[in-house]
Amino acid sequence: MRDIIAMLTDKFLEVIDSDITHLEMAKSAMDHLKASVIKRDEEQLKKILAIVENALAAYSNVENQREVIRRELAKCMKCKLDEMTMTKLKDYVSLEQAKEVARKQNILKSLVQDIKENHMVTVMFLQECTRLNDKMLAGILGDRKELTYNSNGHGRWKNVTASSSLVNLRF
Repeated sequence: MRDIIAMLTDKFLEVIDSDITHLEMAKSAMDHLKASVIKRDEEQLKKILAIVENALAAYSNVENQREVIRRELAKCMKCKLDEMTMTKLKDYVSLEQAKEVARKQNILKSLVQDIKENHMVTVMFLQECTRLNDKMLAGILGDRKELTYNSNGHGRWKNVTASSSLVNLRF
């Protein structure tokens, strides 16, 4: 049984490598997205969208592989699928494999944390871009409603008059 678990662990680690690559690509895409918005590079934005769409389509295959291997490992380890974690897996494999599982687990944790932070920054950046665009349009077009966000990211509409807009076009 240990040999089967060792073989499945090797396959699992290969899939985890794909997960790491996917997460690194997602992090990079968010950085490129912000840079492209700042530069107003519409062509680059289209390329980023195409890359992300292609990566997502290919990534579903990786997710399926991971789940199949996790099911097999859970069966070998005599535990439920939701109990089959990388932490638990370390108890069933050789010291060398356990070290590799731990290393990849740390990489995944770090990447996920970075992506959460990067995602929050990207969302806030895009919301601010939207707010500034709305302000400029209101200055040009006059009275309108404005969407503002609180610190929790919840939006609130309020009436804004042309006299309080960014640019006043009245003479």
